[in-house]
Amino acid sequence: MILTDKLAQQIVDRTMSIIERNINVMNSHGVIIGSGDKNRLGKRHEGALIAIKKKKRVEITENNMNLYNNVKPGINLPIFLNEQIVGVIGITGVPTQISKYGELVKMAAEVSLQQAYVTEQLQFEQRLIEELVSQIIHDDIDDYFYERMERLSIDRSVPRLVIVLEWKSKEKEHQNIQKQLQFLLGKNSIKGELAASISPSVFVILKPIHHQGKLDKTLIENELNELLFHMKKLNSFQGKLAISSKCSSLHEMEAAYKKTKKTLKVGKIIHPDKEFYFYDDYIIPVLFSDIEISNEPKLHTYQLIVENDKKGELQETLQAFIEENGELNKIANCLYIHRNTLRYRLEKIHKISGKDPKNFKQLFELYISQLLYQLNAD
Repeated sequence: MILTDKLAQQIVDRTMSIIERNINVMNSHGVIIGSGDKNRLGKRHEGALIAIKKKKRVEITENNMNLYNNVKPGINLPIFLNEQIVGVIGITGVPTQISKYGELVKMAAEVSLQQAYVTEQLQFEQRLIEELVSQIIHDDIDDYFYERMERLSIDRSVPRLVIVLEWKSKEKEHQNIQKQLQFLLGKNSIKGELAASISPSVFVILKPIHHQGKLDKTLIENELNELLFHMKKLNSFQGKLAISSKCSSLHEMEAAYKKTKKTLKVGKIIHPDKEFYFYDDYIIPVLFSDIEISNEPKLHTYQLIVENDKKGELQETLQAFIEENGELNKIANCLYIHRNTLRYRLEKIHKISGKDPKNFKQLFELYISQLLYQLNAD
């Protein structure tokens, strides 16, 4: 199936642009599927059939052409792929005059076939990988799953991370971005990375982790930054990644995939300027991401702050207070304000919300209320 009508005609057109002779390409059944003479397409070539049968060059001259049907003087050479005859290439003309072209034309045809074969194998492997990734993240492992993994030399015992990569770009750029990502990630396939497109602007990467112990986030970020660096060369690419906890087995990856998708969703809301969102840093927001604000008044505490904070100073202060673990000097420096101003703002938050940020339990209630407000904002 490698020698298609389209490829056969491409071989004909390329060859005829170099040598001024008619070229025919026949398939393994001797049928002409590519020719400089369109009237001959679809006809069976007896000279090609003999070349296939004898597995060697066949010459047709003015003297012996009457022995065949639908032939002209010329030479016919079987073309091989992986030591198998896949077709025949014929050059029309007096054999003694065109003989010097024969092996060159045959070699050029076989090179084109080999390139097509390699491309098809890579595409086939990519389709297999995408199918495997889909099965893993949906925990839909069938009887042939492990056979496919073995065929691709994928180690199923190695721990992995589930990484969801989402990007913004012009719609017309999606296909180009996907191809670039497949190329860059394909270079790492020897390391065991599995990647698949699950929508026009989302990729899932199952990244193997070979080192023991705690996940090295800095190392992971550096590796993913390299990917983003190359992708940012495409002007319209703006990517964000969410990274799961380490998965010890394939069966853990369905749950990890769902959590990682939620991590990306809440990460973009809470920290829109970031590019990386590790699930381990967003466990609580992910946990509360499915909760909708109801008529429960306690869930509206943060909304009271928002409604009484036209400049956004109180919201900024509470966020800094949470991120800096209540350390007043750090918070004041972070906000470029005096400690007395910070105390004033904290007291104002307490007065408006009824919750004291310096009280751990009440601060946690404020934090949850803040999360729910952010996650449910229109």
